[in-house]
Amino acid sequence: MVNVLKEKVYWALFSHDSSNLYLAATDQGLCYVGSPDAPFEELKAWVSKHIAEYDLI
Repeated sequence: MVNVLKEKVYWALFSHDSSNLYLAATDQGLCYVGSPDAPFEELKAWVSKHIAEYDLI
């Protein structure tokens, strides 16, 4: 059995006035700032494209 270490990707939703932004970071720092009012699926798609094995936390 092969154990693959998954990159931890921490995410948060930043809300200001009527706008929302998803933010994501790894242990190395900020890696993603979403488009204003974009859905969570945009974050998931970006992470799956740029980080091979990950856990969204």
